[in-house]
Amino acid sequence: MAALLRPARRSTGQEVRGFLRRLVREIRGYWPRVEILLRADSHYCAPEVLDFCRADRVDFILGVASTTTLRRHVEALERSTAA
Repeated sequence: MAALLRPARRSTGQEVRGFLRRLVREIRGYWPRVEILLRADSHYCAPEVLDFCRADRVDFILGVASTTTLRRHVEALERSTAA
């Protein structure tokens, strides 16, 4: 388990990817076949993080902040499944 505390600004995807790369390398140095699950809020849901997790066998549960585009997609999905 680890925590990444930052100043009052959002971390970039590159910063988070660098942190995860070091953390995963250290964990797998001791336990090479361990399954890792990353749980983070929407501030860490960046393309660089998703790409890293997929490439390095890290499962993830990431929050996604609500946006107008996301709400539009969810509403369309709800309409299509209501029938």
